[in-house]
Amino acid sequence: MTEVSDGSPEAELPVTSKQASELSVGDVIVADVGQQLRVDDVSSFKAGKHGSVKVLVRTTDTVTGMQRQSSYVAGEKVRVVAS
Repeated sequence: MTEVSDGSPEAELPVTSKQASELSVGDVIVADVGQQLRVDDVSSFKAGKHGSVKVLVRTTDTVTGMQRQSSYVAGEKVRVVAS
């Protein structure tokens, strides 16, 4: 077990990477600062004729409950908790 900065113990979770286009509802993204964000909604769009596909992800922080929205390029690697 590892200690988190707020003093609460947290089990170390196995982390893997996934392409942003492969994300699905229920996946848990691990942010750079160690936050775990549960995926609530995933949509994709192509901006323009020659633009690459973008993936728009709506997430909820598993600790604070704050919602946020992020965008990724479809082929970008995202760190997720292995299921």
